[in-house]
Amino acid sequence: MSTNVSEERLNRALTAFLRQELQAPATAITDFLDIIIEDASRGPRYHLLPDLERMRTASHRLNAFVKDLVQDTSSIRQHGEPFEEFYRGLRHDLRTPLNAIKGYSELLIEDMEDDGEINVRDDLKKLKESADQLLGQIDSMVALAQQEEADHQDDRQQQLGIVADVLRTLQPLDASDALRVSVHSSRVLVVDDNAANRDVLARRLTREGHQVVTATNGPAALELVAAQEFDLVLLDLIMPEMSGFEFLTHFRKTNRGRRTPVIVWSGKDLTDSERAELRSSASAITRKSEQADELVHEIQSILRAPGALTTQFKER
Repeated sequence: MSTNVSEERLNRALTAFLRQELQAPATAITDFLDIIIEDASRGPRYHLLPDLERMRTASHRLNAFVKDLVQDTSSIRQHGEPFEEFYRGLRHDLRTPLNAIKGYSELLIEDMEDDGEINVRDDLKKLKESADQLLGQIDSMVALAQQEEADHQDDRQQQLGIVADVLRTLQPLDASDALRVSVHSSRVLVVDDNAANRDVLARRLTREGHQVVTATNGPAALELVAAQEFDLVLLDLIMPEMSGFEFLTHFRKTNRGRRTPVIVWSGKDLTDSERAELRSSASAITRKSEQADELVHEIQSILRAPGALTTQFKER
């Protein structure tokens, strides 16, 4: 395999890795901050807003950088640049806004320790956990580069396998709360192994008046849909134990599954065959890089449509 072809394939693998492991969590952090700021604005917490706005500015900077990186990795990594050097620079540029978010979170949490605002403090702790997760994933990329340098004599194709291994082995946020229920009108099941994604979506949808149940993986979701009726399922594709594709295969064989709309919400780059498979089993596909408000609008649109399962397939 020529060096140019190998470099191009490795850059494509790197872009897919960054989109799945960085872009979605970075977007979730911004969405989470928007909720915290909205809550602080309504209560006796105005003194928190300056620091929260600084955190939001840092999150926007992080998202802008990740978006540019995902769109064109080659414009940031110079041709032939050693991967260890590239990752170190990338680590610095990504950690700078994340460290700001983490630092302000820690200060605010400390200031509120003797304070009665438990909800805001707990949300800040979850935000800090999300930042820690993302920092850990960035550090994992540095470890990936060091391994690549140690195995420099191996074929370039092996590097693609290393990237794929990191994708499989990176762990999501530890979430002991496999299920979280809020009581409102339409019943929506959110299936995602990322705790920040689940929490942000559950809170957004609850504010829209829906009853939201969350599951951390496919098997837990299958148990829920077997025991309860849902108006809609919001499904991630890349999850441990059982992928979103496997969940759909099992779910669509049941009576409830044949009549319940499913929105796929994922950062995965879909192949033509995967897209064709989802066209026959999902009502819509929305990328995780989309703003939360756009996803909520898509959910509302499908829930309002009569016979939502058979509505025209839509992809964003």
